[in-house]
Amino acid sequence: MEIFAKLLSVPAESCHRCEERATAEDSRNRGQRDTMDFPGSPEKEIARICLEKKWRIAVAESCTGGLLGGRITAVPGSSSYFLGGVVAYSNSLKVSLLHVDPDLIQQHGAVSGDVARAMAKGIAAAATAEIGVAVTGVAGPEGSEEKPPGTVFIAVCTPLVSLSRHYHFSGDRAAVREAAVREALALVVECAGTDRP
Repeated sequence: MEIFAKLLSVPAESCHRCEERATAEDSRNRGQRDTMDFPGSPEKEIARICLEKKWRIAVAESCTGGLLGGRITAVPGSSSYFLGGVVAYSNSLKVSLLHVDPDLIQQHGAVSGDVARAMAKGIAAAATAEIGVAVTGVAGPEGSEEKPPGTVFIAVCTPLVSLSRHYHFSGDRAAVREAAVREALALVVECAGTDRP
C-alpha cells in the first residue's frame, strides 16, 4: 500500500478540465453505437492511437467490474501500452487507491461526473499513463429516483483534454455494463484521437 500511495502523489496537471453532459436522447443514441464506427473495433483503434503516439493507458472501474480492462487487453500486444487497472467498487478504495477527494463523494455522490474525472486523473497519475479512463454508475437492478439503474458517468483524461459524460442506458444489469464498456472505449478513441485541446 505504501508503494501505491507514493505513486498517487504524481500530479496529473497536464489534464485540462472540461465536462460534457449528454442529453438523454444523445445518450440513447450513443448507447446504440456500433463498433463499425471505427476501423476494426474501438479496441484496435485504441491500440493504433497508443502505438502511434507512444501513449499508455490505465483504467479505473466501478460498475463495470474489470470488463473495460478485459476488452482492451483482448487485443494481442496490448501489454505494450496497457499498464493496468483498478476496480474500485467501494468509496474507500476510490479514496485510498485513486486519490479521489472524499469531499467530492460527499457533495456529488460516487456516481457523478466529478468523481469519474477524479478517478480518471487518479489512475493516470498512479500508473504514470498518458490516458486515464474511468467508469462509475448504477448497473442495477437497485437504484434511486435521482440516479436510477442505467445511470453511468464515464471520464477520460489525456495530456490534451479531461472530460466526463453522463449516460443513461436501458436494459438489465449485463446490458448496462456492456453499454458502459462500449461507450468508454468510444470516448477514449474520441479524446485520445484528437490533436487539439
